[in-house]
Amino acid sequence: MILINLAILTNDIQFRIYVKNINLFRNVDFYDHPISLSDYDVIVIDAETVRISEADLLLYKIPVILLSNGIISNEFGNNIYVLPKISKNYYLLVLEINIVINNILSKNRCEKKTVAIASSTGGTDALEIILKEMPADSPPILIVQHIISGFTKRLAERLDSICKMQVREAKTGDIVKDGLALIAPSDFHMKVEKRNNLIYTNCFESNKIHGVIPAADVLFLSMAECCGKNAIAVVLTGMGVDGAEGTFRMHNNGAKTICQDKETSVVYGMPRAAKSLGAIDYELPINEIAKKILYLSDTKNFC
Repeated sequence: MILINLAILTNDIQFRIYVKNINLFRNVDFYDHPISLSDYDVIVIDAETVRISEADLLLYKIPVILLSNGIISNEFGNNIYVLPKISKNYYLLVLEINIVINNILSKNRCEKKTVAIASSTGGTDALEIILKEMPADSPPILIVQHIISGFTKRLAERLDSICKMQVREAKTGDIVKDGLALIAPSDFHMKVEKRNNLIYTNCFESNKIHGVIPAADVLFLSMAECCGKNAIAVVLTGMGVDGAEGTFRMHNNGAKTICQDKETSVVYGMPRAAKSLGAIDYELPINEIAKKILYLSDTKNFC
């Protein structure tokens, strides 16, 4: 939602044609009746009619577009956008405001990343190295580890006891959220589904894929569809080709992809298979993967 200073509008109807989802405020509203800004994504203010100091502007936690007829300092910070309106046609001004609004909303729309990890032989130790480096507010992590039936709950409990983030065996209906790592239960495939802007897990029984259940490809293919570019795929040590096709699909849909290098892998089969498809952005030793995940998941680096 956009909050617009009424003084800017000489033609309300024309403005609404170009700029959608707006509310208006008069100067008297601004002075006498403090406006709650928590529901707004951008506020547009006319500097000539709303007497507001630079210090006050810097207090806002949302982006401010400041229109001015005269020369005004542009050194406000990242959240303040100064737009001169000297001798400008009104409709041109409206279009320029709309461009700035769309740029701001596009920048702020960058979503957090969800991480999907595939691992097999040697993977329990590799997972421990990665997860112990993740902070309590880590991006959400979904894990498929090939393991003996019945052991995923024990693995999750052990990792949970030594990690800052929470680690659990997944079940159908878990909400994928920051600070939580979910391990697919043995004998069940796991995929993700998006409903009402939330991502949920779905764990289900089915046939083995690549001779295993759970299979990383099931998770990764659902991630490609559900999360697109807002995802990171990680292929760790393991035998076989599981995860390669899913990594390829995630990569094609804009996700960043990582695999463990040959030198630190117990078995280089799964990383090699993903790399052979041209699906890997970064091949790293195991002790550098956590740092790369955190870098790639930081929206400041990519928005």
